[in-house]
Amino acid sequence: MKENKIIVCVSASFCEKKELGRILKKYSQYSDDNFAYWNEFAFTSEILEECEALLIFNAPYADIKTRCFPGNIIAFMMEPGVKSIHPWMFHGLGQYHLYIRRLINHQIQFHHMVSWDGIFRMSIIT
Repeated sequence: MKENKIIVCVSASFCEKKELGRILKKYSQYSDDNFAYWNEFAFTSEILEECEALLIFNAPYADIKTRCFPGNIIAFMMEPGVKSIHPWMFHGLGQYHLYIRRLINHQIQFHHMVSWDGIFRMSIIT
């Protein structure tokens, strides 16, 4: 069912790929054995030989070797952007075309829900 879909490989520091795949499928519009689908996107926790986009949460779970257009490598930093609390968030950012992190404003801490469609429409180059 992945025909005409934008293939997005996903990795996360907090979750091994089998569990991450289960989470992706839980929140997808529909899924099959290999992909979780959301509109024109097909997400997978498997790191494929080639993909249209690479999405990283916090940091990769393991080393990643894939072919992907550099402009389509995106990272979400899920912790507050405070260097003294989470210094790892500020290392290696140059490897991502776009990184999104939450900053603390007046010490109010909360996570924002960002739509996949909004993020990918502003950054995916096909």
